[in-house]
Amino acid sequence: MAWFDAQGLHVTDVWDSPEAFEAFMAERLAPAIDKAGIPGAPRTAMTPLHRRFVAPGITGVEEGG
Repeated sequence: MAWFDAQGLHVTDVWDSPEAFEAFMAERLAPAIDKAGIPGAPRTAMTPLHRRFVAPGITGVEEGG
């Protein structure tokens, strides 16, 4: 989920672990930000997922989460 407001772009993602996000940030997102010439570093925060619901018939997600 992503949105803009007066402070800028906000993105909410669900990751398997903080380590998975950190690897994505280091290997893919940070290089893309640098290549695009976007100044500064994104502010990130991790919070635990309370509950996850996957609608019946949706594919591409792991079971049991």
